[in-house]
Amino acid sequence: QAPAAAAAAAAALLAQQQAAAEAEESRPDMEVIAAEDLAMMLASDNLLIHKEAMGHAYAVTKQALKIIMLRGMIPVLEVDRVDDAVELRTKVKALDPFGRDPAMVFIGIPDPGKLLKALQEDLTSNPPLEYELQEAVNHLFTTAKSEIVASKAPDLVSKSIFVDRNWVVLDPIAPDPSFTRLAEALHGNYPDVVTRHFVWGYGRQLWDDGVREYGRRPLRVVLLGAAGSGKSTQAVTLAAHFGLPVVNVGDLLYEEVKNRTNLGLEAKVFMDGSKTVPDRFLFAVLTKRISQPDCLSRGWLLDGFPHTGEQARKLKSMGIDPDKVIHMEGPHALFLERTMYRRIDPVTHRVYQILPSNNSGGGG
Repeated sequence: QAPAAAAAAAAALLAQQQAAAEAEESRPDMEVIAAEDLAMMLASDNLLIHKEAMGHAYAVTKQALKIIMLRGMIPVLEVDRVDDAVELRTKVKALDPFGRDPAMVFIGIPDPGKLLKALQEDLTSNPPLEYELQEAVNHLFTTAKSEIVASKAPDLVSKSIFVDRNWVVLDPIAPDPSFTRLAEALHGNYPDVVTRHFVWGYGRQLWDDGVREYGRRPLRVVLLGAAGSGKSTQAVTLAAHFGLPVVNVGDLLYEEVKNRTNLGLEAKVFMDGSKTVPDRFLFAVLTKRISQPDCLSRGWLLDGFPHTGEQARKLKSMGIDPDKVIHMEGPHALFLERTMYRRIDPVTHRVYQILPSNNSGGGG
């Protein structure tokens, strides 16, 4: 068994070294230097942080920190122990050109059961070298508990962020809940750099803390206007800027017809007969779409709906309340002209305006 264990250990070490090398390549802000150069930097007191692990040294230079501060940015320094953070706090304050006291944020899992489970999962997926698995788990568990106690010292930590490993982010584009908590903590200390919009987005949660949910920053917008006012064009622009899914009820209904769903086949009867499709079909496709994960986490931009006051009241009764309503206005003559000369590409669905031949302008 000894040769097999040695081979497994060697393979694990090789995998770890390869992962470290790949990490260094993917981090352009990191620089690998010779041990002699590191010794010179230590001797000249040019390092802010210096730690050694498994034959490697990791450090942050004072110069790097100064550059970030002078750019008006916030340097975020990560350490494993509260004692290291206390020492670092004094050093960073001395380097700050404005003499500001750095904010200390503690991140941990206060529930002992969840903490132990998290450590077991992490170490099982990435086995420690030169340690038995359970030995390493017990050691880290004891250390983590002592750090939680140390973080509760009076006037030490600006904000404690307790992480729940059971969080599930439905949309991979949405911020992780723990990241939002960290951003909120930094906003409390640096509101001019980490703004409320960065933490909570531009939706209702920006001003109503009763609807806030960490990890979700939905913005719900209704864009209205007459035909030819440019709703769809502006919808694409706004959606791209704020990262919103565009929801067009008409397109959703045509998709149901195309896919020959029960709802689509029933609605097709009205469409083929050039009759107005009843509202129940429109609300059915709408509620289905905005219940999807991307709309729940990021919000939506409702393009050209509702059409009537009755539909607007129905939306409100269903609890579908927009944060912003934009109504596009303009001369009716202009809208009529745009509608008369509108053409839609059947392949790309892009809308073009073909001007009359006696007009010297081009289409577009």
